Amino acid sequence: MSLETFGFISDLVSTNPQGSDPRSQGDDHLRGVKATLQATFPDADGAIKIGPDHVQVGVHVQVGDSATAARNFTLSVPIPPDGTMKLARGNAGATTQDIMLVDAAGVVTFPENPPPPTPSFLESAEVFPNAAIATISNVSKDITSLVLPAGTWDVTAYGGCGVMNALSQFYMGLSLVSNTLVLSLAGNGKLYTVRHTTVGQLLGVWGGVIPGMRVVAAVPTTVYLVANGFGGAGSGYGKIEAREVA
Repeated sequence: MSLETFGFISDLVSTNPQGSDPRSQGDDHLRGVKATLQATFPDADGAIKIGPDHVQVGVHVQVGDSATAARNFTLSVPIPPDGTMKLARGNAGATTQDIMLVDAAGVVTFPENPPPPTPSFLESAEVFPNAAIATISNVSKDITSLVLPAGTWDVTAYGGCGVMNALSQFYMGLSLVSNTLVLSLAGNGKLYTVRHTTVGQLLGVWGGVIPGMRVVAAVPTTVYLVANGFGGAGSGYGKIEAREVA
């Protein structure tokens, strides 16, 4: 008699049935093999593909053998329309807690961890006098810039003129428009006169602190430090700083 006890694949005896076994046990073997496969793969409702470097089971792969969902982990492959792949705690198809999400663009997020707080102080890349940005007469030029996250920010800057080259006037200011400096204290730029020889005085020692501005940003917003000179070529340097208003 070579009819084994059927439970899981590990219980199957590869030498059964033997040639001397009675024919009446043939149906018992067939039913036993079916029962073994169903017991081993109880949740298989589609094709299972096993290769040298992958295992594919429908849209979910579950790790863990506990009936308690919280003790299992499930990896869900990208599902249209957003193509998000998800690793979650819980049973396949009935996850209870998302652990990690990877969207179609490859961006990874961890829902259980709060997003990092927005820094309350930001500063732009600093342009030093020995690497001042060249300007030409009467053309506004960005010296540096800073992207502000959504929120309310007090923005200040310092700047100066590197090379004068017969400039009669050199202005710097903050602006919300690239390569644009409003030559007035009103509008979206703050005017700061670095040098003004036409009135016979030096307003600033070749540079200094530039009047600030408050930016209320509903979306990420870029602020620019802009220079504008008259009477010849010049160059500008400086840095922007911003503090969030609580």
